[in-house]
Amino acid sequence: MSPSLPLPAPAAEAANAAGRTAACELRARFGTGDPVEIARQLDVKVEEVEGDGGFGTVVVFADYMPRPPRVRLFMPAITALDRRLAGYPERLVGGTRPIFLAHELFHHWEELHPERALRRLYRDRRLPELAAGAFAQELLGLRCHPEALDRLATPC
Repeated sequence: MSPSLPLPAPAAEAANAAGRTAACELRARFGTGDPVEIARQLDVKVEEVEGDGGFGTVVVFADYMPRPPRVRLFMPAITALDRRLAGYPERLVGGTRPIFLAHELFHHWEELHPERALRRLYRDRRLPELAAGAFAQELLGLRCHPEALDRLATPC
């Protein structure tokens, strides 16, 4: 598989801005940056799944299903990643579960706002994923975009 081409800077900037804006909107609307509380107020069911959501060599940490709205968190993959991160000096308090939940809540936000959904505005499927990461980063006050976790998720 060849590496994917880099995103054009204006599109990447638009995706990051869309994610940050959505996070600010939801924080203002619900008065919290807690993804569990936001999911509850949006009536999005959160399921912790003990099975593997991946396929082949692809690891899936979480996914979003629009009807009925729900987020599935694949706990074996999340737990394994949290164990890998345990040795890093700047650990995430509470692990990575809130990051994956927040990421998937952005996809729900797009479902609620189809006129602003990046997947409909652009043809590049990577943009909603980039925006979902920016959403999680803004909502949770993370120093780095969560895509950095991709590099840590795969053993050397």
